[in-house]
Amino acid sequence: TGLSRTLRFDVQDPPLQSNPAFTTIFLIYVDYPPMLMVTSQLTYYTAGDGTVNLLSFTNITDIDNTTLVSANITFFAPDGGDVELLNVTTTGTAITATYLHSISTLLLQGEDTLQNYSNVINSLTYVNTYLNNPIPLTRVFMISVFDGIKSSNLVNISLLFIAVNDPPVLNLGKPDLLTFMKDITQNISLVMGDVTLTDIDNTTLSS
Repeated sequence: TGLSRTLRFDVQDPPLQSNPAFTTIFLIYVDYPPMLMVTSQLTYYTAGDGTVNLLSFTNITDIDNTTLVSANITFFAPDGGDVELLNVTTTGTAITATYLHSISTLLLQGEDTLQNYSNVINSLTYVNTYLNNPIPLTRVFMISVFDGIKSSNLVNISLLFIAVNDPPVLNLGKPDLLTFMKDITQNISLVMGDVTLTDIDNTTLSS
């Protein structure tokens, strides 16, 4: 603890004894930060993959604390926090998870054991729900934990993002099946109504 210690020194020359001498040592409590270690499960994410687990291993140590009070998981979401989502499983713990869409940050709060925080962080998932034309930039996730006094080391994991080029869709406004009558000359339009051409991830065509 942070209490002082007083030491007394005596010397003897039998049968005589010296006067007592005293010195005081003041103990200053130093809080050591927790240490966080994770192993990434994925190195790339392809548009349309859905929800994926990001981590395969998480370990938290703290030589002078048995609990943590919070953790932060944040990343730059080029498609926006409303379509790029983080989530964890907190069942059976005292930890609550809140995703702050505006800053793409998953905030974990609540005093709980190092092991429970390890398990919750290890359940981290990512999903990009913007399938039309997601921006193919590497996502870097930054993770740290807090013991109430000091924050841990900041751990980064990277996820290479791979976009998928979806094909254009052409609609002639005509039924797929056209009927011709034998031996009768007919003028049949191959187009009926408005022709539509869409491409969810391109605004131009090459041919």
